[in-house]
Amino acid sequence: MGNNRLHIDHSKRTPLVYFEEGKIFIIGRSIIENPSDFYSPIFSFLSQYIDDYQRGIDFYFAFEHINTGSVKWLFVLLKELLKNHGITQLSSINWYYEKDDDDLQELGYIFRSLVPCKFSINEVETVNEEICQKALGKQSQ
Repeated sequence: MGNNRLHIDHSKRTPLVYFEEGKIFIIGRSIIENPSDFYSPIFSFLSQYIDDYQRGIDFYFAFEHINTGSVKWLFVLLKELLKNHGITQLSSINWYYEKDDDDLQELGYIFRSLVPCKFSINEVETVNEEICQKALGKQSQ
């Protein structure tokens, strides 16, 4: 079996990507000129993980901002992973948007209508890495 962890630090234009324990977090900005260069290795990693472990993935998306190229690539990534690997019933998507960000809230609803798996849309005060910590049960006491 291959490596089952992935971590890519965020930059001014790219999101934090973190995978652990069957959960992937993509948090921050995704305003990438060529999103294929960024998301292709993530897609390959997730495909290999699914092949190795034969289980679903819980996706956590929390964007401060996302451009149209990234939206398109994210949709392709989800569609291909879920369809090609037959993990729709085993996976879930958790979409986070900042309070009063109507555009990202609406984008969550659009994705929910297009992706056939469990999908929750969650309002938060601030998009930050606490989303990872809470989902992994590592929140500070």
